[in-house]
Amino acid sequence: MKVDMKALPLNSAACFIDAIELLIKLFYVFNLSYPYDLKPVYGFFEHLMETPVTIGRSSALSDFLRQVAL
Repeated sequence: MKVDMKALPLNSAACFIDAIELLIKLFYVFNLSYPYDLKPVYGFFEHLMETPVTIGRSSALSDFLRQVAL
C-alpha cells in the first residue's frame, strides 16, 4: 500500500482478497473518497464483500452486476 508516496508492506494480508478488504476498510476509517476513475471497481468490491455500496450504482456497474448474476 502506498501512503504519502511511501510504500507500506501489508504483512497481515495473507492473500489478494485480504489486501482489498484492508484497502476498503482504510478508505472507510479515514473517511476518504475513492479515486474517481476507480469508483466502479471499488463499488464492485463492496458488492462482493456484501457491504452497502457507497458509490451509488453507475450504469456500467449495474449492467456488470446484472450480467454476473445470470
